Amino acid sequence: MNLRECYSAMGADYDDILRRLVSEERIIRFLRMLARDQSFVTLKNALAAEHYEEAFRASHSLKGICMNMGLTRLMESSSALTENLRSGQAGKDTAALFEALEQDYHTAIEAIEKLD
Repeated sequence: MNLRECYSAMGADYDDILRRLVSEERIIRFLRMLARDQSFVTLKNALAAEHYEEAFRASHSLKGICMNMGLTRLMESSSALTENLRSGQAGKDTAALFEALEQDYHTAIEAIEKLD
């Protein structure tokens, strides 16, 4: 899978990230860093332990990474969960929002792993 196809599979903005980071090699390097980033694992563990302030920080970090990398779909789902957790407590939709984010995250990671 080439980079444009990867971005398409992730529901992300290839043209925007290429304009901002200039080279595909740089984009790929940063995408592979996302796959090693611990924000998602921290978020999942914090939600399981009902540590909502930590979950908020992790989802906020993930949102920032996604914004910087043009990962539109994952940024939107992480943003929705971030806002849901902003008070430091779970909201009524927390579980459903995390489920959507988890699906978007796994879609992104799978696409990144298929990069040529």
